[in-house]
Amino acid sequence: MEYENLIESFTNDFIREFGERKYFKILDKVNNSRSVRNTIEQFNELQIIPGNTDIVATIMNIPFFMLANKMTIAMGGVILIDLWNKKINNNGEIADDFEVVTLYYNVLRKCGQMI
Repeated sequence: MEYENLIESFTNDFIREFGERKYFKILDKVNNSRSVRNTIEQFNELQIIPGNTDIVATIMNIPFFMLANKMTIAMGGVILIDLWNKKINNNGEIADDFEVVTLYYNVLRKCGQMI
């Protein structure tokens, strides 16, 4: 499954560069965010694939990420995609692997364009 390999590779690279402590702090912020919960509920009700703008905007609504660097925001976005994929998409019910991989790359591209 290409998607799982991408998530694992990105996460491992992030941990290598920024450390486990930073990764787990980001994971905690995303998993405990009211904004994330509300967004996940909306996507569940609508049964749609989120857009890269939806993912990044949701992450940027978390105060921790407002002044964060691109890689931190990207890691938050990747965690949110994975959360959506596992909880709502049920690994393929709404979006197939190709569509989730495309979302992943679009989120990274959007984060890379941020100033």
